[in-house]
Amino acid sequence: MKKSTLVAMILGTIGGVFFALGMCMALLPEWGMFTQGIVCGVVGLVILLIDLLVWRKMEGKPPIKVTPKAVGTVVVGVLGALLLGVGMCLSMVFGNMVLGIVVGIVGIIVLLCLIPLTKGGRCHPGPAAKAAGLLASFTNTERMRGKTMRAAIYNGKKNISIVDLPSPVCGPDDVLLKTVYASICGTDAAVYQHGLGTGHKVTVGGEFGHEAVCRIAAVGKNAAGFQVGQRVYPYPLLVTGDTSRLYHHMPNR
Repeated sequence: MKKSTLVAMILGTIGGVFFALGMCMALLPEWGMFTQGIVCGVVGLVILLIDLLVWRKMEGKPPIKVTPKAVGTVVVGVLGALLLGVGMCLSMVFGNMVLGIVVGIVGIIVLLCLIPLTKGGRCHPGPAAKAAGLLASFTNTERMRGKTMRAAIYNGKKNISIVDLPSPVCGPDDVLLKTVYASICGTDAAVYQHGLGTGHKVTVGGEFGHEAVCRIAAVGKNAAGFQVGQRVYPYPLLVTGDTSRLYHHMPNR
């Protein structure tokens, strides 16, 4: 169980107990604690609100914006909980079973209305969104045909963008690789967090990342010993033409 879930369960239980106890105190004339019950119920509601805020904070969710929809959702939730609680009290305390069941069912129906409210309606995209969708669809089609590739571009400290670039053309002496998996190296993290000059050679505006598992997508006519579909690991330094360390690291080749 996640820590955020455990905290939410504990706070939710405490808030629910305070709220239910307050309702009983306010609704039972034998107790004679109407005012104290209102205070106890309000305390329970505050704890439940804090529970929601704490859970969203621990889950890294954006802050709740006060909008008519958010206010309406809270009102519906409180109303549904009150109706359900009143129905339970009518059935279990006052002996009015039929009325209590009816009120409780109404409360449950009101609480069920929270589902569409919290999920929201279906969004109808505007012209700009439709144009962006058509462009994305075209780009994905071109990428599937091998005409474009997706690349991470280093724009500076803590600034990386994912773009579509034209796929490179395999020359007669080349081997064209398609990345299958790419890892994040410690030097990648250093350059991202602290910028240039951290020991990793990277150019602003250039492609970012240097450790990947690939498959051969195309083989030039003069490149012997390779097959399309073969899984390979490109040695990063060789990409820049540095062959001085090749046999030092791979003595059996």
